[in-house]
Amino acid sequence: MTDFKLNKYLILFTSIVFIAVVNIKICYSQAVGNSDNTSSIDFFEERFPYGKLGFNDFINNNLIYPSGAIADSIEGIVYISFILRPSGDISDIKIKEGVRSDLDNECLRVVQLMRWKPQSSNKNLENVNITLPIKFDLSSQSDVNNLSFLLRPNPADKGFTIRIFSSEYEFQYELQDEYGKIIRAGYIITGKTIRVNTVDLDEGKYYFKLFSDAIGIEKHDTLMIER
Repeated sequence: MTDFKLNKYLILFTSIVFIAVVNIKICYSQAVGNSDNTSSIDFFEERFPYGKLGFNDFINNNLIYPSGAIADSIEGIVYISFILRPSGDISDIKIKEGVRSDLDNECLRVVQLMRWKPQSSNKNLENVNITLPIKFDLSSQSDVNNLSFLLRPNPADKGFTIRIFSSEYEFQYELQDEYGKIIRAGYIITGKTIRVNTVDLDEGKYYFKLFSDAIGIEKHDTLMIER
């Protein structure tokens, strides 16, 4: 069995909450020959859609810092392991070293979403044991005040979309009429776009509020409905 670490592979995200994946440990169930010439880039180019950048984007777009952990200022590294089959399927997903149940469960959820590529048919088929350390770090949390969002179109007619630009948090939104009555409400995650139906609403000015009690932030905008 050949066992080696891919120490050169480092993911640095520019999001407000810093999440890093470092020192990915890979252990082949069969000897892989000259492992000294094997790099993390080679491995991910072969086995993950769009290679290392694709893996980077996947983690960045799917991993969410649990709001409870943010509120409690919980940080740390979760070590999660799984077996990558020659078919591209993964199995035996487990936490090797956890931090807290909400962080651990978020890592389990994201790994279960992964879709790997099958191993090349011209190589010896082998299972690959992967240990993935995922670091949750709140050191840049103060930058959340740079939160921005878009309401489009505005003025709206039959509906509008909401898109948030910030780190991976879950926010609540409310649409209120001129009297402060909440007529639309829901949740949205950073980087996602949702559509809100306004077909049954009268023309006029409405007030939009985006907020998160967990990280203590609230933003406002005005939405016009015209027909």
